[in-house]
Amino acid sequence: MLGWGRAAGDVLDHPGHRPAAALGGGFDRGSLGRQTEARRLDELRLAAGEERIAADVELGRAAEVVPELESLVREHPLRERPCELLMRALYTAGRQADALAAYDAHRAALDELGLEPGEAIRRLQASILRHEAGLTPGRNGGSHDADAEVVKALVAGRVVPVLGLDGGSDLAAHLASAFGYPSDRPLDLARVSQYVATMNGSGPLYDELHRRFHEALEPQPVHRFLAALAPLLRERGAPHQLIVSTRYDLALERAFDEAGEEVDVVTYVATGPFRGKFWHRAPGEEPCAIDVPNTYATELSLERRTVLLKLHGAVDPFPEREWESFVITEDDYIDYLGRSDVASSVPVALAARLRRSHFLFIGYEMVDWNLRLVMHRVWGDRPVAYRSWAVDPAPSPLESAFWRRFEIDVLDVEPDAYVELLARRLEGVA
Repeated sequence: MLGWGRAAGDVLDHPGHRPAAALGGGFDRGSLGRQTEARRLDELRLAAGEERIAADVELGRAAEVVPELESLVREHPLRERPCELLMRALYTAGRQADALAAYDAHRAALDELGLEPGEAIRRLQASILRHEAGLTPGRNGGSHDADAEVVKALVAGRVVPVLGLDGGSDLAAHLASAFGYPSDRPLDLARVSQYVATMNGSGPLYDELHRRFHEALEPQPVHRFLAALAPLLRERGAPHQLIVSTRYDLALERAFDEAGEEVDVVTYVATGPFRGKFWHRAPGEEPCAIDVPNTYATELSLERRTVLLKLHGAVDPFPEREWESFVITEDDYIDYLGRSDVASSVPVALAARLRRSHFLFIGYEMVDWNLRLVMHRVWGDRPVAYRSWAVDPAPSPLESAFWRRFEIDVLDVEPDAYVELLARRLEGVA
């Protein structure tokens, strides 16, 4: 349940807090049940109040709710959620020292019982000490300030869009149905794919993935938006986009083709003789392996056209399917994580661009292995060097904490709605 510190449940279960009927004498089951229900309703009321206060903080009313939060913390000194909200509200109101003092008081209350603060509130305290991005309301959600900064970086050619795999759960269900995956096992794409590869071989798995991703998938709004950026950047004399993707399909390439724009495609090879390397396909040419990434620069110029970097393989549109591979099974991910040379296999010009850009993540969820692998491969445990954003509608506390770990601001908005908003804003600067 959201909001509970680790000590809260222990205290409520302590004998000193049991209903009177349970402490000796007769045992009134009905009375105990009513008291249990009353406690449940009180907890729901308290949790709802906390969420309402959290919304007030996000809407810029932090200073107004500080007195209410201080009262709530005094009433529930062991409860983590009110203390977390108080720390955020105080910090947002410009009272960093008071925010840290609130944490110290919470820790002292727990220390009397021999307990430690929870991991989330410890991370919050560390974030406040470092003045990290994402702590104030304007840094989360689709604020006008964040939108303006994204647009400014876009038209300067300084944003690297990072596209995740939409429909991963649908693909897992499709593979499970096609290959008889046991219904009592978790329906996770990596796990289902591993089952198929183990029981049927990688050939049938690749054949099914090829059929799925070689279809004429209709480009989505985000694909059309990125394709429409190419002429705008060219007119302004800005470099073309470097787009990073962990999708396997050809929807983005089709969007660029429909817009009359050329794109270089660079894709990771997960199997075969070029395993662990990348291949490059220039417009109208056959793919070729990138054997020496440190010298492979002139062929990939962002001054000339857009570059699409597919980090986890892709369907091969050519009949021979010589370059087709997918990082999709559990074994694929383990192998990928174990290859310390993947980052050094990225062509040097693209690697340099990745180090000097803002990022805009679209279409990722915490359940997606691809997200964690992208973050691990590109950044390791370091935060990004430039302010970056993640379009993540209704993020869970875990997702928000994950993004904050890399100092990436969360934009709580649907991807299609957000690219439509950006398109309208770009019309004003074109």
